[in-house]
Amino acid sequence: MKGYSLMPTITKISTQKRPGYYNIFLDESYAFSVTEQVLIQFELAKDKVLTKEQVETIQSAQVYSKAEQAALNFLSYKMRSITEIKQYLAKKEYAEEVSQQVVTRLQEMGYLDDAAYAKAFIVDSLRLKKDGPYQIMQKLKQKGVNSEISEQQLAEVRFEDWEEVALRTISSLVKQTAKYSKRQLETKIRQKLMARGFSGDLMTQLMQSVEVESSEDDQLIALTTQGIKAYKKFRRYPEFERNQKIKRFLVTKGFSFTEIDQFLAGEVIDLEELAQY
Repeated sequence: MKGYSLMPTITKISTQKRPGYYNIFLDESYAFSVTEQVLIQFELAKDKVLTKEQVETIQSAQVYSKAEQAALNFLSYKMRSITEIKQYLAKKEYAEEVSQQVVTRLQEMGYLDDAAYAKAFIVDSLRLKKDGPYQIMQKLKQKGVNSEISEQQLAEVRFEDWEEVALRTISSLVKQTAKYSKRQLETKIRQKLMARGFSGDLMTQLMQSVEVESSEDDQLIALTTQGIKAYKKFRRYPEFERNQKIKRFLVTKGFSFTEIDQFLAGEVIDLEELAQY
């Protein structure tokens, strides 16, 4: 051990400005610093004689102690996943072995639990009423949470909770019954729910519980609105070709052939009035 005798003696212990940290002097020279935890663990005191092996053990323990304290500080702000702790310690340049020791210790202390983390994450997401199960699953995956754990926690969510998220997601669409055909509105609702992470059986259940109510008046207004839009788009074409293009356009908007024929026959709006648009 360069700079010290084979059996160095602690000649001085002084406090640092950082609370809980101490400077250790061996044979009158500064040797290293330790946390209060390490100081107590190894019963370090003035005049104590150490072997070379003991010094190395103390220094290794100090590295672990600092890493553990860094992890605890990181956890003090909010819950973290195991992967987040490992990534944080890696940024602090702690060795993987030290990081794993810290994680194991924090798990034993109950400070790290990916199942509890996933549950809290899901509860918070449901409170925001923004994401469906697939999006939540992807976000948990980014946090390093095992998919099996995420699935188990998502399976605990009540249908009523997903229903609230879905209703908020599509609330603006449901109010637009006079803008779209019922079929098109249902398609848009499905697309928006899928984009927010809803799919499969849950989507089917939600579509049954969130039935689109469209009155005849709403449907007529929607047909008129879309029909005028189609006419303006294709007005420069000859009548036959224009009508065919309008028909195809309205079909894509979810209107039935009967409704489209009524529009083209002038039963919805006088065709002569279309020239004004």
